[in-house]
Amino acid sequence: MILLLLGLGLGHAGEAPCGAPAGPAALQESAERASVAFGALDPPTFAAAREDLDAGLPCLDQPVPPEVAARIHVVSALASFLDDDEAGTVAAFQAAQAADPALSLGDWLPEAHPVRLDWRFAQRLETALPSPVEVADGAELHADGRAVEALVLGRPAVLQRRSAGTVAETLYWQGDTLPDWVSLAEPRLSADTRRHLWLGAGTAVSASATVALLAVAASADRRFSEDDTPYSDLEGLRRTANTASTLGIGAGALTTGLGLTLAFTW
Repeated sequence: MILLLLGLGLGHAGEAPCGAPAGPAALQESAERASVAFGALDPPTFAAAREDLDAGLPCLDQPVPPEVAARIHVVSALASFLDDDEAGTVAAFQAAQAADPALSLGDWLPEAHPVRLDWRFAQRLETALPSPVEVADGAELHADGRAVEALVLGRPAVLQRRSAGTVAETLYWQGDTLPDWVSLAEPRLSADTRRHLWLGAGTAVSASATVALLAVAASADRRFSEDDTPYSDLEGLRRTANTASTLGIGAGALTTGLGLTLAFTW
């Protein structure tokens, strides 16, 4: 397992050795201890619990449950609040709410505490659309305990790289620079979008052909009817008018069919 120490964006970053692999229950206990210490205005205990999270998260060799990821995000938000980073606080709260919609701050935090305003503000904010990503070597990407193919840029996530059902790496992503094994994917059109584009293009082309062919037919018919048209040209004009009319009617029918198909499948 690749070992990283990310510090939840709250402090140091670097490498640290792992003893016994950390489990989700230990991480949840550290997160809850940090939250209670924050509400009790106990900075030493908050810092110690946060350090336990920092050390344990990259050593996690099991899937992280969404509810545990949510509590880790809460600790990140509280640390951002202490650093006067309102944007970071709101983003981490949004991540917590997305990971565990049933989560509440609980009675460990006084009702009048100003961080609750950031929690409520995060609840009202619209979530940005996720951006498709690709994972190196065909591994699976899990964010906050769920398999994903896209990430919301700017919103933190507990990321795990899994290969053959094994957790190969766990880290806390701040929502900005992607780890080197994740990259933004090229935009891909859905099957419905591709079909609509083809139908729209076909409708436009056939409509243009219809107009052009009927214009040719009308021009040939007009010249056929003019008194000064040479007799030798009449047969050719008649054939041109008839052929262009027939093709124009066919193109018009095709335009109608494509247009109706596009309208009913939109």
